[in-house]
Amino acid sequence: MCLTEIDEEEAKRIWHKDGFTEGKNEGRSEKAEEAAINFLKLNKLSPEDIALALDLPLKKVHELKKKISVQA
Repeated sequence: MCLTEIDEEEAKRIWHKDGFTEGKNEGRSEKAEEAAINFLKLNKLSPEDIALALDLPLKKVHELKKKISVQA
């Protein structure tokens, strides 16, 4: 095997690994946002507490809260 073949194979592995990792992180983020929406609907916790508990940016929690209030 020459050096360029190794580089191509390694590049494919890296791309696959990064694509998988990125997809996994997107799924976690979506689940956290769904949970935040559910907590906001319960109206028992502050956006700050929700952001802290779910490791979401506070700005995102406020955006979700606005989205919920518009839909209601």
